[in-house]
Amino acid sequence: GFLRGLEPDLLRQKDGELGQLLATAGVVQRVVEDIVVPGPAWSVGAHHNNPVTMPAALYAYSPGTKTREEAEIKANIRFCAAFGSARFQYLMDLARLGFVFPSCEMLMKGLERIK
Repeated sequence: GFLRGLEPDLLRQKDGELGQLLATAGVVQRVVEDIVVPGPAWSVGAHHNNPVTMPAALYAYSPGTKTREEAEIKANIRFCAAFGSARFQYLMDLARLGFVFPSCEMLMKGLERIK
């Protein structure tokens, strides 16, 4: 809702303490990476070709979790005016992983697989 000038989305984190959110994001990041490509932890910036869990993708890419500084900047710019001390509850991209597809058609197939 925020980007469209509407009321904010109801989806938000239960915990508003940034340190706890970042700690949880670190655990989630590792779990998701292990689902996509089982094995040792990924390094930040790592990519794995032909991920088994998303065969339409060329590779999976991990930028790692958002840093504390990145999270603070985003929360302050996007959510502080409206939510003050609750601004961190609206951060939904602390754990991140991407897939790169060879075409829009393959991206659509990938999205269908996620549903």
